[in-house]
Amino acid sequence: MDINVSQTKTSFTSRNKEIRDVDKIMRKLKNEYPACSTSRALYMGVVKKKPYLARKAFHLHDKLFGIRIELSKYHGIECYQKTFDEVKIDKVANCMELARMSFIALIANGYKDVRIGSLKLSPNPRSITSNPILDSQKKADHCAVILNAGKDAILENPTTYSKHAIIVDPWAGITDYVSNVFNRYKIMFNKLTDGDIRYKNGHFLFEEWEKINIDDNLTKTLAKSKPELIVKKS
Repeated sequence: MDINVSQTKTSFTSRNKEIRDVDKIMRKLKNEYPACSTSRALYMGVVKKKPYLARKAFHLHDKLFGIRIELSKYHGIECYQKTFDEVKIDKVANCMELARMSFIALIANGYKDVRIGSLKLSPNPRSITSNPILDSQKKADHCAVILNAGKDAILENPTTYSKHAIIVDPWAGITDYVSNVFNRYKIMFNKLTDGDIRYKNGHFLFEEWEKINIDDNLTKTLAKSKPELIVKKS
């Protein structure tokens, strides 16, 4: 038995039209580019429950390491686009790769206010083990996409977000308004990081990745290069 997508899969749920439209894109992305997440396998306790899968987990971890070395050769939107090629081949992706792919998918579908945020770890790192899978998770940030935050929004300050701001977290399978996702994160990261993720006054603190200028030309280019990700809005 392998560690596969079915064991680390996510399921997007939604209620209103605004979020349902984003959900459709995320489901399309997941179906077109299925991938196992080693960090999600760790979070779900797959290897702990089934120790015989440890070798497979290490193999997937090595694949992911190779993907990130290859992608380090590229920058900006080119790096994001190349992520699809690597994930298509190796079928492994953690939150960083999934966030990049979601970023591209949303822009291809016409969204303009799309940004990637990273939930940084606190200054006190956890102890490092001899297990590279666990170590990589201990040192990792968590990445997600923030949609419709507003042109004046500062990702490090969630109180500046638009009331229509949505967090799209493909790793967790969540698409919802910011306050709802933060409530989910309180549970998720209590388990995953033992409180190491920066959190203040009820808000999780994102740091923005590189800013990419999103214009009509980029939207058209991505829609043309990724037609398999285009969906009709409800």
